[in-house]
Amino acid sequence: MINDLKDKLKRLGVVSQDLDRIEEFLQIRKFSDGKLLTKSHYGLLLVGSGRLRVYTIFGSQEKTILTLEKGDEWVICQICTQKSLQLELNLQALGDLEIITIPDNIFRDLREKYPRFSEYILTVFAKQFAKSIEAASKSKTIPFRDRLVEFIKNNAINGSIKITHQQIANHLGVTRESVSKNLKQLEKNGFLTLSRGKISLEMWSDYIQKYKNSIKSKFNLFFKGFLWI
Repeated sequence: MINDLKDKLKRLGVVSQDLDRIEEFLQIRKFSDGKLLTKSHYGLLLVGSGRLRVYTIFGSQEKTILTLEKGDEWVICQICTQKSLQLELNLQALGDLEIITIPDNIFRDLREKYPRFSEYILTVFAKQFAKSIEAASKSKTIPFRDRLVEFIKNNAINGSIKITHQQIANHLGVTRESVSKNLKQLEKNGFLTLSRGKISLEMWSDYIQKYKNSIKSKFNLFFKGFLWI
């Protein structure tokens, strides 16, 4: 991952001397699942492995802005975290997380010295903005139950996910009660099974088969009743 980053910087015109300086001060940090990252100016951040949740807090409710996957980049510099922006972002590890960062002071030097690097950072900002808009749009246009199913399917490993109802509520920006109500309905419909701190997904084929069997059973009962009459 470090070599990939160096190759990218080289393509953006960064000379060998500065590449050596960057490599000298590159920081690799590891965080366990659920760990909150310290609020510091990371400069340019690259997700090496795991996933990184970016969220804010409105009142007492958390709202996920976006989730960064392996290979995604995020810019956290002094100008990005000014109090005048009125939006405080928080970072949380989802699963075991490894990030690679270019410290803020070196990041600023690169932006000032290399126009192509500065232009590239604008594209990173644009991608961040587009992802956040997409997430906000989904929360407004897609029914909550569909977003809930999508979240569980996207985060499940080997057909299950270890997570609490409150944690899901935090991710989706809703109340725990709303999550619990919809999960119980999905369980009732045969889409998933609930246990303490864990959700197990049924296969879609199993769910469809259960649905067909249910319809067939109702039809048979109706047909027998019709013959009896």
